[in-house]
Amino acid sequence: DILSMGSTFTLPPLLAAAMKTTGLPAKFAADTAQIMCPVIAQTVQVPFHLTALSLYNHPTWTLSQRIESLKELYVPTVFARMARALPCYGAGGVLNTNLQAACMSFAGGR
Repeated sequence: DILSMGSTFTLPPLLAAAMKTTGLPAKFAADTAQIMCPVIAQTVQVPFHLTALSLYNHPTWTLSQRIESLKELYVPTVFARMARALPCYGAGGVLNTNLQAACMSFAGGR
């Protein structure tokens, strides 16, 4: 959960700030970072996820069995989780940020 929340809420503004220094427009950098971070983070999250499932579902497996299972399941699991993260955390995050800004502007906030 820490990796998911970090890649969804903490990392995108930091990446967007770095992207702006390259000359990209601020909105483009923010939207791109919000879409990319949760999707790319799956490459790091999946080994933890699969290892935890392996420990729970197969407590008697040896380390070599766990590694073989991880090698077999890594790629399809990464793509499945990327496909899930893109609409809900990536596009949903962009939509949420834009909707929040519009509502705050309408209400006289920021």
